[in-house]
Amino acid sequence: MSKTRTLAFLSSLVLGVSLSFSAMAATSPAKPENVMKVLQGNKDLSQFAALVEKAGLESELTSKEARLTVFAPNNAAMEKLPDDVLTRAKESKEGLKNLVHYHMINGSVVFSTNIKGRRASPSSASGEMIGFDGTGKTLKVGEATIVAEDQGSMNGVVQVINAVLIPESLKDPKIKEAQKAKEEAAMKDQMEERQTLMDKQIKEKEKDAAPAAATQPSVGGAAPLAVPAPKEEKKGVLKKLFGL
Repeated sequence: MSKTRTLAFLSSLVLGVSLSFSAMAATSPAKPENVMKVLQGNKDLSQFAALVEKAGLESELTSKEARLTVFAPNNAAMEKLPDDVLTRAKESKEGLKNLVHYHMINGSVVFSTNIKGRRASPSSASGEMIGFDGTGKTLKVGEATIVAEDQGSMNGVVQVINAVLIPESLKDPKIKEAQKAKEEAAMKDQMEERQTLMDKQIKEKEKDAAPAAATQPSVGGAAPLAVPAPKEEKKGVLKKLFGL
């Protein structure tokens, strides 16, 4: 093969490879613009996407400046959401916002690799702590499990979960009262145990100090402290003095 033919062959080979890579780049899917697009583009997240819209929070999820993590319950999870929780949330727009915000972390993009092997309790957009646990076989967020990981966008990531996360403000008041009573009872028991221990320690110190006080020597010429006489000795003294 002549030098000219060799150069032509190499040039065509390089051009072919370049075109192949260009075609791959052209056909590879681009990331969605924002996490709202991720929610809207996933049919299994349609109910949560509708909840975001109803709460009026689309602008937060579409902001180019945002850095978000959204733990999005799938439709099966949304259908299991207790009616009373949804009723309380719908009583005001703030209630719906609080419910959605409890599924969001602002200012931080949390991928599955950030969760695996560790426990953490970052603050959600609602201001309440949201705990996740990646030390087990599955990745947990509160009581929910991540069932589809790392659905990324230009302004954040969506982690799909199998249960709705319910903030304290929207929980059943009866359950909250029962939990509060349980915590108060536990605190009362702890205080009583602490008081009993303190009383025991005080009695032991008083017991140890009593013999020392009875034999305490005089200080500065003062008369020593009198040691109470036994009952029988007192009777003998009375007999001598009064003939009793």
